[in-house]
Amino acid sequence: MGKTEPNARPEAKPDWNRFWREYNRQRWARRPSLRRAIREDVRAFIAAEFEIAGQGRLTIPFHVLRLCWKTDAFLGVLLYRVRTWLQGASVPVLPTLIHRICITFFDMNIGDYVVLGEGVYVPHGYLVIGGRSTIGRGCVLCPWVSIGLTQGNLESPEIGDGVFVGTGAKILGPVKIGDGAIIGAGSVVLKDVPAHATAAGVPARIISNQSEEVEPGA
Repeated sequence: MGKTEPNARPEAKPDWNRFWREYNRQRWARRPSLRRAIREDVRAFIAAEFEIAGQGRLTIPFHVLRLCWKTDAFLGVLLYRVRTWLQGASVPVLPTLIHRICITFFDMNIGDYVVLGEGVYVPHGYLVIGGRSTIGRGCVLCPWVSIGLTQGNLESPEIGDGVFVGTGAKILGPVKIGDGAIIGAGSVVLKDVPAHATAAGVPARIISNQSEEVEPGA
C-alpha cells in the first residue's frame, strides 16, 4: 500500500479555522462600539417620534429604559447590539439565547455575520436580515423587510447610510443601495440602486433619481 501524508488533512483544518477567525474579526471590527451604537439608536428613535433629548449625563440611560418599556422594536435592536458585543468577547451560549429571544418575542432575525450601523430606526420590528449584509448608519427599516441572499449566491446586500426601506420590501443578492436611497413598500430589489434614488416595483426599477435632477454646480 502506498504511503499517505498523515498531516495533510489536519493542516487543512487549522487553516480553515484560522480563515474564519480572521474573517469574523474583520466583520466585528466594522461594527460600531456598543456605547456609540446605543447612543445613536436612542437618538434615532427619539427623532422619529419628534422628541428632543436633553444633554444631561443620565439622558441616554433614561431614554434607553423608557424606550425598552415603550417599544419592542427598540428592545430588539438593543438585544442585537448586546448579542454582537458578547460574540466579539467570545462569550458562549448567551448570544445564541438572546438571538432566540429576539426571534420569538420580537420577530427580529438578524444573522451573526450582519453588520448593522448605528442610529438605525426600526418602527415595529418584524425583520429578517441574513447572510453578510451590511446596513449603513441612520437607516430606516420598516416592518416585514427581508434583506439577504439569493439561491446559489453567497454575496449579500450592501446598504448605504440614510436609506429608507419601505414596508414589506425585499433586498436580495449582491446589490448595493446608495446613500439616501428610498426603497418603496413591497418592492423586490435585485439590482443596484444609486444614491438618492427611489426604486419601486417587482422587480424594482428606478422611478426617481435626485442626484441626476440636480446639475453639478447648480
